[in-house]
Amino acid sequence: TIHPSTFEKVATGRRFAIREGISYQIVDISYTAWVFPKPPPEKLMQMVSENSELSKRIAIYDLSGAYEGKPVCLKLNETDSPVFREFEKFLEEKCRVKIQAVKSG
Repeated sequence: TIHPSTFEKVATGRRFAIREGISYQIVDISYTAWVFPKPPPEKLMQMVSENSELSKRIAIYDLSGAYEGKPVCLKLNETDSPVFREFEKFLEEKCRVKIQAVKSG
């Protein structure tokens, strides 16, 4: 699991160093998705759901149910990212996992 302070530092950042070969490039990140194989800490879910700026940029997917044999993925996703919509479609169609929205703050 991730410590809430680490999550907050990464989640609130918008610029990250991305490695390309042997060098690094600073890039602006529009959206981030956090995919958890175990239930994410409630504090993280609360942090995102109660902060409208974060909830528009960050999606959280809780796949713990799927890892336990239950075909369900809880999501907290208020973004308008087409990439995340495709990810959800993939989970539903290829992995046969039902996506269930978690109510945000």
